[in-house]
Amino acid sequence: MQKQPSNILRGIQRILLFSILIFTASSMQAQVAGLERIGGPNATPEQRARRLSEILKNHISLTPVQEPKVYVVSLNYYKNLEANMKVQDANARSKTAKDLNKRLNDDFKVILTPEQYTSLQKQLKDFNKRQQRKRK
Repeated sequence: MQKQPSNILRGIQRILLFSILIFTASSMQAQVAGLERIGGPNATPEQRARRLSEILKNHISLTPVQEPKVYVVSLNYYKNLEANMKVQDANARSKTAKDLNKRLNDDFKVILTPEQYTSLQKQLKDFNKRQQRKRK
């Protein structure tokens, strides 16, 4: 009789371990898929900026005048973000990333029309909601 509870516990442990492995693998896959949308995990800042410019061109109808401006702002953002990822202090890295995001947002507010900016904010909000639902 002593062996039965032990076997049951081992079975439960195996199920939990398997569940954790599947959850971890699916989380990693989702993160990689998110990176690929903006150029992939090994993309250069130039590739990411170009991809973001293309996405914004298609989603909020950038004008030919706005495209190069969005590219330059995005390129600066991704270069600074890449440099920030090398900082060892997590608190400093987090603060700098927030500052970079705010600066990018402020720059987009200047470049885009009010309608485009509102559309972008709505799309980002919807995207974040979808991501939160996927995490649950």
